[in-house]
Amino acid sequence: MAYLNSQLIKIGNAVINTTVGAVKTNTKMIIIEAKRMSDEMTTIGVFPEMAINGYYPEDWLQTPGFIIAGWEQLMLFAEESSKFSYPTVYVVGVALKHNGSIFNCAAVVCMGKILGIVPKVHLANYNVFHEARVLTAGVAYYVDSIEGIPFGDLIFKFPFGTVAPEVCEDIWTGDGPMERRAYSGADIVVNISASPFRVGVVETRDQMLATRAADNQVLLNYCNLVGGNDSLVYDGGTYVIQNGVFVQRTTRKVVNTTFCVVDMNETLRRREQNITWQSAKREYLERHNPVQTIHATEILGSKYTDHFDGLGTQFEYYTDREHRVFPPAGHKYFLPGQVATSQSSDPRTEYFEDLLDITRIGLRDYFDKTGAFQRIVIALSGGNDSCLSLMIAYNFALEKFAHLYGDVKQAAIKDFIWCFSFPTKFNSEETKNVSRQLCEDLGVTFVEVPIGALVDMKTQMLNDMTGVVPTAGSIPLQNDQARARGDLMWGIANRLRALWIQTGNMSEKAVGYTTVGGDLMGAYSVLGNMFKSVILMLIQYLHDKYRCSGLKLLLATKASAELAENQHDEDDLMPFDVLDTCIELFAGRKLMPVEMFYYLRHNFPQYDFRQIKDWIKKFIHKFLNSIFKWVQAPQAVHLGALDLDRERALHLAVVNRCLEWLNLEALDDIQ
Repeated sequence: MAYLNSQLIKIGNAVINTTVGAVKTNTKMIIIEAKRMSDEMTTIGVFPEMAINGYYPEDWLQTPGFIIAGWEQLMLFAEESSKFSYPTVYVVGVALKHNGSIFNCAAVVCMGKILGIVPKVHLANYNVFHEARVLTAGVAYYVDSIEGIPFGDLIFKFPFGTVAPEVCEDIWTGDGPMERRAYSGADIVVNISASPFRVGVVETRDQMLATRAADNQVLLNYCNLVGGNDSLVYDGGTYVIQNGVFVQRTTRKVVNTTFCVVDMNETLRRREQNITWQSAKREYLERHNPVQTIHATEILGSKYTDHFDGLGTQFEYYTDREHRVFPPAGHKYFLPGQVATSQSSDPRTEYFEDLLDITRIGLRDYFDKTGAFQRIVIALSGGNDSCLSLMIAYNFALEKFAHLYGDVKQAAIKDFIWCFSFPTKFNSEETKNVSRQLCEDLGVTFVEVPIGALVDMKTQMLNDMTGVVPTAGSIPLQNDQARARGDLMWGIANRLRALWIQTGNMSEKAVGYTTVGGDLMGAYSVLGNMFKSVILMLIQYLHDKYRCSGLKLLLATKASAELAENQHDEDDLMPFDVLDTCIELFAGRKLMPVEMFYYLRHNFPQYDFRQIKDWIKKFIHKFLNSIFKWVQAPQAVHLGALDLDRERALHLAVVNRCLEWLNLEALDDIQ
């Protein structure tokens, strides 16, 4: 039985994991999912930003062959779509060249034809994004063509509604193209995205998308990329939001194709009843020309319309009760969404699980997509950083060998992850036992080789060559130990064809508490952008979750580089929570030292104000003198708004004399 006054459409979203440059492989995935959507009689099928090319290609976009290959695969996809049984309208991301400029585009494809191409208007050019370096922004109201295909600021009219495609950042900007396209008649906005994870983005994204859909009185469909490419991890997920109300929000961090049935009459009803929006639309169109509309039926002809001949409406396929989408049983229609569905989560648990998932995905896709490695190796000191790196690698191994069982699975994991301990006389029995126990708990390969004699030999060689004999416990002797381990790890990784995980954290890296050629080295880092205080909390969380014996032993130890007698990291530096706050205030919020003091004194009343001033001075000097170190670190998973990554996030000159204006002397005047 059909529902009266219903105009139902079915939307399919394919959250896929693409690889930069793998245009044939990416397109093959797109075709498979597109056919599935057609078989499901889907009205609109959506794929993420630059799904064909892989996101983000960076300077590969400047290579003509790369752009040509993307165009050829778009044509192939269009051709394949002509063979599908149902006339699904697809929106897919691709990079294209027009009049000598490169654009990040959304292509609209149906029944073998490319109906039009819409370029991204607002390029992401902040934090980890540098699109304006190689891409050109689309221009409002501009329309031209590429090989006869309409190109520019376009909307597409179909019997089921008028679709406005847009690309990622276009929706993050308040003055984006959605407004003019909605006023021009679009009632369905399809945003294709490649939005990476960063702490806090989920809540921001939720609120922003709902606001845009409400402000413009549209049905908003948002489809995000999933997976890692280099240091960025895209957290996936899709949203269907009707005039500001969430209809569907899918699971993040997984590859999937999901479907949602929506009544377009509800969008039109709310739009008609919103007098404020109607007035704004009239005022806008009095001052501006409407965005050009592509009439799909004129291009597709009878092949398209014949699919719906004899039906009461085009949407009768989805009007049976069994296809109707309802909220969960017990839903209170008069209460807000989360209250009505009684959904709640622990923000702390969600935060820790996000960090574990994102670092695992980053490591997994770096390992798999490079194709250069067969195993993972870790220099396991028994400290917090290396143990957490091992836990993340182990989670990746569990995913990688999920298809195996029992002893076969355990043998595969044991051969996949190799941990090496290189103790000297400064390594305690406690930390050595942590390494042994944790590897036994997880069933990974563990090799312990004392290197005291090797370090002594290298130290003596350096003394003889330079004529300099460092004093006991000095930095050069500490570095000799770290570099001996680094040399061994590179050789081990070479022989085992393994990815060596660099295990350092952002806090110690920021102040140079790391050794170039030693613990700063590795092929990829999962913790390089994670604060030390967060690492400590994450280890406690993992222990509480798994009750692992090795982690219990770890929690009983005190953080130490173990490169000298009675060494403790916080004694060498400062309390980790103070250090991490200094990094955030100085590098993240760009505060001057005097401003930092007032924040720190307020936040840490337990410390004497003179001690806080000394810590600030120490931090500033170490930070400025350590930039040359952390720019040599390997790529690390992007986790927040602040990264120590000169190529991606924090662009600081290595050579500088910033002490001339930082005015540290002003701290002395504070009483």
